[in-house]
Amino acid sequence: MVCPDCETNLVEELPPEAQSEFVDRVTVLETTNHSVMLMAKSLLEDAGIDCFTQGTGTFDQFYSGPTAYNPIVGALKIQVPAEAEEEALQILAEIEEEEIVDPSEDDT
Repeated sequence: MVCPDCETNLVEELPPEAQSEFVDRVTVLETTNHSVMLMAKSLLEDAGIDCFTQGTGTFDQFYSGPTAYNPIVGALKIQVPAEAEEEALQILAEIEEEEIVDPSEDDT
């Protein structure tokens, strides 16, 4: 069959619409330290774990220091698919906020 208006070949049946897949996500990190959040996200992505961040856009708008808590923003969060929670927590266990060096506090 051909379209009478544009002479394009027609198909017998339209392909099925893509179904959006619901992904159950769990929070694996909450922090007010933007540097920690970025490092954690990088480690998870390097391990092939799909991650989603919450609060980063708002954090950037109301930024008041690398570790300052902002009551408007609250904590930054990283969420991963539920099936990747255990692996993500193992990766993130290696990060301790105390190990993050704030460049503004450099003694040299």
